[in-house]
Amino acid sequence: MNEDLRRHLDALDNDPENDEALDGLEDVLTADNGVVREPETASELARRRRKLGERNEWATVIRLLELELLVAGDNGDTEKETELTFELAITNLDKVFDQNEGLKHLEKVLAFEPSHQQAQTLREEVMQTREHWEEVVDRFIDEATQATEPSLATSLYLKAAQILCRNSEESVDRAIELLEHSLEAEPNNQKALETYSILLKQKGNWTRIAELQAQSAERTASKDERLKLIKSAARLYATKAEDHDKAAQLFKKVLETTPGHPGALAFLADYYDRQE
Repeated sequence: MNEDLRRHLDALDNDPENDEALDGLEDVLTADNGVVREPETASELARRRRKLGERNEWATVIRLLELELLVAGDNGDTEKETELTFELAITNLDKVFDQNEGLKHLEKVLAFEPSHQQAQTLREEVMQTREHWEEVVDRFIDEATQATEPSLATSLYLKAAQILCRNSEESVDRAIELLEHSLEAEPNNQKALETYSILLKQKGNWTRIAELQAQSAERTASKDERLKLIKSAARLYATKAEDHDKAAQLFKKVLETTPGHPGALAFLADYYDRQE
C-alpha cells in the first residue's frame, strides 16, 4: 500500500478530527500516481472507515465515504458507487441528522438505480414526515408511553428522537430525554445507545459517554466486545473527560486481558509517576 496513504490513515486513527490528514488523503487519491487503482486502497479505506464508525466519529466517516466514492468512480465501479452513496445517505440521516444531505444522496442512488427499493422506501418515509414532523413526533411519543412491549417503546422513542434531530437543531436536549426513556425500557438496545452517544457527543458530555461504554462492557457476553468497550471508555476518561482515576481503573482491566497492551502500560506508567 502507498506509504503516504497509510501515514494519513494512521494519523486519523490517532486523531479522527485531523483535517490535515484528511486533506492529505485527498491529495494522495487525486494525484496522478495510480493509487486509486491499487486493489488494497479501497479495502483499506473501508476498513479504517468502519473502525471510526465503531467510535462514532461520523463526520470523519462521511469524509472517508466521499473518498471511497472517488476511488470507485475513478475505477468505473457503478455498483460500488451506488452502495457507497446509499451508505452516505444513511449516515447523514441517522448519524449526523442532516436531512438535506441524506435526501441528496438518496436522489443520487435512485439516479444510479431507479429500482433501488431501500432508497425508494427511505426517501418516501423522510418526505412524508418532513412536512408534519412535529405531529409525527408527538404521535410516536404517545404510542411509546402506551406501549406494553419494551422493544416497541424503545423503537418509537428512537424514531421520535431521530425525526426531531433531522428537523430541528434546537431539539437535541429533548431528543436526549426521549432516548433516556428508550433506554429505560430496553437498556441494551444498541441502536438507541448509539444514537444517545452521538447526541451526547454533540453536547460534549464525554463523561456520560464513557459511563455508558463502561456499563455496556459489564453487560456484554463477548470478551472481544467487552475489551473494546473498556478500552474506548478508558481513552475517553483519559482524554476528553479528563478523569484520570477512572481511566486508570479501566486500563488496569485492559491489562488483565492483554498484559502487554502498550497504550494501557504507557498511561498507567505516567499516571503512577504523577502520584509520586
